[in-house]
Amino acid sequence: MTQIEAATEFHDFVQARWAYLVRCAYLLTGDPMHAEDAVQVALERTWRRWRQVVTDRPEAYVRTAIARAAISRHRARRRRVAESPLDGAPVPAAPTGGEGPQRVDLGRRTG
Repeated sequence: MTQIEAATEFHDFVQARWAYLVRCAYLLTGDPMHAEDAVQVALERTWRRWRQVVTDRPEAYVRTAIARAAISRHRARRRRVAESPLDGAPVPAAPTGGEGPQRVDLGRRTG
């Protein structure tokens, strides 16, 4: 299979199965935008191996790649540090006149 034939076959596959693949991804992500992102990542990975994939089961390969892309995105989101509010933390008093900055012991527990 030449590069041009592979590109044409891949294009035809994407055109024919795009809506179905996005629906599958939506079931995994619960968000239409994240679903499209997962499909695009999966198709990019699939294109690199298209000559080997096309002889096997391309749709199954792409669905697996979609699931892996969705899982990777979920793991990356979990690794981010979440901000937590400092409810009940002491509020430093504003400096007055010639005073320097105020020190507040944030490690001290109140209440």
